[in-house]
Amino acid sequence: SYQLEGIEYGLNHQGWLLLDDQGLGKTLQMIYLAEVLKKKEGLKHCFIICGVNGLKYNWAREIEKFSKLDYTILGQRITKTGKVKISSVAERCKQLKKGIKEFFVITNIETLQSKEFAEAFNKSKSEFDLIVLDEAHKAKNPSSKSAKNLLKLKANRCIALTGTVIMNDPENAYLPLKWTGNLSCTYSAFKGMYNVYGGFGGVQVIGYKNLELLQEHLDSCSLRRLKTQVLDLPAKTYQLEYVEMGSKQRALYEEVKQGIAEELDKLPNKQMTIMQEMTINMRLRQVTACPNMLTTDITPSAKLDRLEDLVENITAQGDKVVVFCTFKGTIPELTERLKRYNPLVCTGNVSDDDINKNKEKFEKEDKHKVMVCTWQKMGTGHTMTSANYAIFVDTPWTDADFQQCSDRIYRIGQSKPVFIITLITKDTYDERVQEILDRKEMLSGYLVDKRDCELTQMIDYE
Repeated sequence: SYQLEGIEYGLNHQGWLLLDDQGLGKTLQMIYLAEVLKKKEGLKHCFIICGVNGLKYNWAREIEKFSKLDYTILGQRITKTGKVKISSVAERCKQLKKGIKEFFVITNIETLQSKEFAEAFNKSKSEFDLIVLDEAHKAKNPSSKSAKNLLKLKANRCIALTGTVIMNDPENAYLPLKWTGNLSCTYSAFKGMYNVYGGFGGVQVIGYKNLELLQEHLDSCSLRRLKTQVLDLPAKTYQLEYVEMGSKQRALYEEVKQGIAEELDKLPNKQMTIMQEMTINMRLRQVTACPNMLTTDITPSAKLDRLEDLVENITAQGDKVVVFCTFKGTIPELTERLKRYNPLVCTGNVSDDDINKNKEKFEKEDKHKVMVCTWQKMGTGHTMTSANYAIFVDTPWTDADFQQCSDRIYRIGQSKPVFIITLITKDTYDERVQEILDRKEMLSGYLVDKRDCELTQMIDYE
């Protein structure tokens, strides 16, 4: 171990980060690892924590398919009518304390929000030798209840899985490093080590420093492989499609901007809260995507007009397409415009059971050419390789989420060249969002993949 500016770095050979690219089978690797440890070292149980709730069922299907060992989803029971129910967290804690006979035990990270959970886990009659944290980047806030309880869990081995450990800033790596035992310091010390502060009140992150040290440390306690190094996949092409608003949509956009400016003038010292800033950003993006979310006066959308043209061309050549949106309010108009292609819808309003049915239809039935979904619901843990086109009406806020979504169609089983199309409305807030994505992609590429990047605007070398 070594220290720099009060931060202790060390290596815990029982704690690792698996940072493989999306689609390289991190789930399957962990199943096989657990089996090997059971055979060679007598591993009693493998406890799996899913950073995304729906992944519980993905793990269950993978275990059924590739392992002869048994599993249980913590708290799951079948009602008399045959429906699947998940019991309360209190009941799950009781189940843990009593002990569990199945080898694999699966839960979601929301379970850890209960302060009783860590105690129940550590006092369980079952011996959990290995904990796997899937989609570890979802637990990036060390001050959250689930993160605090996560750090209390005791096991011989802890492995964090994520292909996107750096979502926004270097500090995103803190919790995975801390939880796996590869870091000993406070969150504030870690941020002070890598963030450059300034701006209003001197508390805004205006740049980064010491990135080479973080890069080396991540490399020392993680395994990272790219698809291009492991798989013989077809080419993947990214395209930015710029569209121009018509006069009516532009007028609405300017009206919303003016309304925002007037609201800002009324704020004390013109300082926005985070919630106010998010609301403003949302309104501007809604206008560029689907103006009818904000007005009863029917207003054309340049993006949706262009989307119709793209989908027509894609399906005419025999290909399928997944359309990603940020706002559920866009979905009704989208499905109406694309109804001749029998679109299947997957959003947070659709049950997990129906989503699985829609995915199966999309993969197997040729009459369903289009899948319409929100990236928040379908951006992680799903495979839709029957499509080789993905179109983003609007993108996530981070490049990590964007890449996660893109890789739903670019993974094992994809045989066609893949095209990822992002629709951007010229001279709008869309262009600013794209700049943010590019910047975050550059930072992650530098830290995780050691790419040569031009980071002079983000790094303080002093």
